[in-house]
Amino acid sequence: MNTYVNLVKSWYQSGQEMISTYTDTTKKKATVKIDKSAVIYDARDFQSSHFDNAKCIRTLTKLIYLFNKGEHFTEDEATSLFFAITKLLQTDEPSLRRVVYVSIKEMRKHPSIYIFTSSLHKDLHHKNPNFRRNALRTIPLIVDPSNLQQIERYIKELIVDPDLGVSSSALLSGLQIFQTN
Repeated sequence: MNTYVNLVKSWYQSGQEMISTYTDTTKKKATVKIDKSAVIYDARDFQSSHFDNAKCIRTLTKLIYLFNKGEHFTEDEATSLFFAITKLLQTDEPSLRRVVYVSIKEMRKHPSIYIFTSSLHKDLHHKNPNFRRNALRTIPLIVDPSNLQQIERYIKELIVDPDLGVSSSALLSGLQIFQTN
């Protein structure tokens, strides 16, 4: 029994010594280098009739990173990206759709954001409640004042939706639109 206690003590002491000699200089910082032109080139795959969901998610994630980093896109680049991403809204893959909605939210400051409005209106009437919820959460960020009456009508319809997530998203969207406009 005594040898067992001594063994545990020695392990503990050696572990403490290792922890005390460990410094942060041994850690290497990860650097991420994402090229804007490569991401735009990869976004061309969104236009194909058969696209790889995992590759599209990776490309959208890189695009979100570039937007968060503050990368500037020209009007032509942004418009081509917006139209390409709009094609991804035709898929029924939930994980891809989720990343598409996040990318739309990140691109809300660009002038070409109006391109997504009609696609989001279609999602408000989709049979999948997840698509309706996500569309409701995204619409207040890209709403155009000329579409307010139409969006208000959709929100009123969706407040009484049988799915509680959809109705709560509609309430929150209505509040956000009311506060901003």
